[in-house]
Formats: sequence, C-alpha cells, structure tokens
Amino acid sequence: MLKNAKFQVKDIVAAAVGIALIAEGLYVVSISAWTTVEKLRGDYLAGGGVLGQTVTIAGIQLMILGIVLVSIWMLRTLKPMAIKRVFFGINIGDLSILAAGFIAALEGLYVMYFASLTTIERFGTIRGGTVSIAGFQLFLLGAIAILALSFKIRHSDPRGRRLTLGSIVLLLLLLPPALFL
Repeated sequence: MLKNAKFQVKDIVAAAVGIALIAEGLYVVSISAWTTVEKLRGDYLAGGGVLGQTVTIAGIQLMILGIVLVSIWMLRTLKPMAIKRVFFGINIGDLSILAAGFIAALEGLYVMYFASLTTIERFGTIRGGTVSIAGFQLFLLGAIAILALSFKIRHSDPRGRRLTLGSIVLLLLLLPPALFL
C-alpha cells in the first residue's frame, strides 16, 4: 500500500500540522488541571476567568482536529478513490480538512483576542502577550493546513478553489482585529 503512495511536500506539511495540533492538545490537557486564566478581555463574556475544565475541553478539541487532519489527509493520499462524495464542489475529505484547519485557525484568533494573564500551579504565571503568541501559532497551523489543501486541489473544480481561497481571505481579514484590538 505504501509503495504505490505518492507523498509530496504538501502532504508531509499537512500531516505535520495535524501532528502538531495533536501534540498541542496533549500538552494543554496535561497542564489543564493546574491552569486558571485570570481575566479575559471583555470580562462580560466569561464572568471573570476560565477554569481548568474548560482548558481541558479546548485541548481535547485540538487533539480531535489534529486526528481529523492526519487521518483524512493520509486516507486521501493513500487511497485517493476512498472519499468520492462531493459537496460544494469539493469532496468530503477535503471539506473536512478545510473545516478542521478553519476551526483551528479561528481558535487561534480567539486565543489571541482574549489573551490574558494565565496562572499554572507549580509553574507560575504567563503574561497575555505570550498567550497571544501561542494563539498566533495556532492560527498559523490552521492556515497552513488550508494552504496545503489549496495546493492539493488547485487543478480540480473551481468551486473548491473558491471555497479554500474564500476561507483564507476570511481568516486574513479576521487577523488584524485579533492582533490589534
């Protein structure tokens, strides 16, 4: 099966993005029991902070997004005909990769916008700027997954290209408010 598979750089990059999301999710889950986010920007949204259980859920979500990215991308690379269904001019496997990358990027934007002082017991405090950098890194991982997908489907249906291009443009338009507000 692996002898006939043709891996390209974009396949390896997309798999690495998924593995990085899984690793980040594992790290977040491992420290979540000792984590307390002091105050969020716009305190009216969260009522003062975030507890460790919420951080655990965010870590599990990152792990699931990474697993989806890696498994669908590998399935698509190893058995290209396994996922044939088309929705919005893009097959379901590509659409799930697009959705996982988009959700990861939006989560990164959320972390950048609401970055604040974070306390981790047995470790200390992390300033909001450092948390914002971590959110930007998460945003980049999601954007790289979408870009790798856009290179994968550039010769296919134009509707799929428009969908990936539109999602990249939307994420880029959402980036400045997250960084500067």
